[in-house]
Amino acid sequence: MNKDNTILLTIITLLYRNSLIKSDSSYTDLVNDLIDLISKAKVGYGDDNALVIRNSLIELIRNIIEENQDKSAILMSVRSIVDDDMYSVFAKGIEEEYDNDSLLINSINNLLNFVNEYYVAKKSQSLLSKAGMHLKSNRESSTSPREYVQEVINELEEIVMSKSGDVDGITETIDLVNDGFDTIVDAMKEDSKGENVYRLGWGKYNDTLQGGLRPGEYFNISALSHNNKTGIFDTHIVAIAYYNKPIKPIEGKKPTILVFKTEDELSKTFTFMFKLLKMTEEGINPNLKDYTREDVKKFLADRLLRNGWNIIFHNTDPSMLTYRSVMKRVYDLEAKGHEIKVCGIDYLTKMSTVGCTMGPHGTDKRDLVKRLMTFFKARNCVIMSPSQTNTAANNLLEDGIEPYELPKIIAERGMYADSRQLHQEFDLSTQQQKFVKGGKPYLAIMREKHRTAPEILEEHKKYLILPFPSNGGPIPMDLDTKPIGYRNLDQLMKHANESNSMIK
Repeated sequence: MNKDNTILLTIITLLYRNSLIKSDSSYTDLVNDLIDLISKAKVGYGDDNALVIRNSLIELIRNIIEENQDKSAILMSVRSIVDDDMYSVFAKGIEEEYDNDSLLINSINNLLNFVNEYYVAKKSQSLLSKAGMHLKSNRESSTSPREYVQEVINELEEIVMSKSGDVDGITETIDLVNDGFDTIVDAMKEDSKGENVYRLGWGKYNDTLQGGLRPGEYFNISALSHNNKTGIFDTHIVAIAYYNKPIKPIEGKKPTILVFKTEDELSKTFTFMFKLLKMTEEGINPNLKDYTREDVKKFLADRLLRNGWNIIFHNTDPSMLTYRSVMKRVYDLEAKGHEIKVCGIDYLTKMSTVGCTMGPHGTDKRDLVKRLMTFFKARNCVIMSPSQTNTAANNLLEDGIEPYELPKIIAERGMYADSRQLHQEFDLSTQQQKFVKGGKPYLAIMREKHRTAPEILEEHKKYLILPFPSNGGPIPMDLDTKPIGYRNLDQLMKHANESNSMIK
């Protein structure tokens, strides 16, 4: 049986079943594009009969699209076009009945998937054949072979994504007629408990984030250069492992925190983590020379792996790291039994934008964020990354704005170095800035947007000042001790004055 003619009969069945639920066809464009491809395809020598059948079925499909036909009319038309064997198979599919709309819709989705996969294969074959001829003929072009191949890759990706319809894009379905209310109300009550969050390292900071990070969120940490973005990022990775068990782990899977670093060597990252945990538990800024390899290994393993996490770090060349390579690594790990619960990329916007949509300044960076955000959101995975605040913020400092006020002033103004539109993609973002007061260093943090927040947050809780320790170590975490930090400068100064009075 000719493959093209088989798919044409499938399309007829799809259109008929869709008419039974009185639904507007959201995939008419897909059907029209596919029959256009099929109508232009060459047939083998001696296949004149197949060609006649193909053209007749295409004409029938176009008539059905213009005006729905009942089952008997469709059967009579197909009977006059195809042979007995083809008709028998087709009629069996058309005659099949379903007990309820849910089963019918499921059958429509299955047919749509089948048609869509055929379209992707057919269109890709056409594009690759054209590309092969182009490269083989060494045609002169305004683009280099490398650029041309990249254009072909982008077109292939667009083919895969643009015709996927509503089926491949669905990550969750609630059918209110078929017990959907039970499902969604249970989920609402679960969310109201505030337990489905990953707590970070400071109590007041968690209050700012209304509990912590939620599965599926994209969290961005922004600041000017040399303002502790990586330090905060690394602290959050440690806090998730140290204070939290994996949320809703799948039995038989390995809940995993996956980290890509694009700047610091991993030895520096783990030195920071060791110091952070020592500061948190013992209040000391340790010298690694005082510890053996086994001491450090056991200390870190006991704390980072105690809640059942697998943790994987990669050091990368950002000029070579693309969103496709991140996805491929996730696929590879999933094939080995891992379930990626948290992904941290330090820095995501320094990654290569090969394969991303190009356009005005920052379009490719925004598309990079969107692609990875969508990919991880479908897995209910937290994704977290620092980004750079643009130089306009630095100009404000030069104009006399106090550093501790800067995060408040630039919050939600889209002041990112890579694209002013980046903030439109983030679920949650913060701005931060180091400053010195009374000879002591602090870090001011302002929460910007929080799209996934369960409730409206009181304004004063959006701002937090964390003190750096006097011994030069990382800011210690405080969930097991007295909370540190201040909600405004007056609180900080009052505490400083009280401390000075006690010393006297």
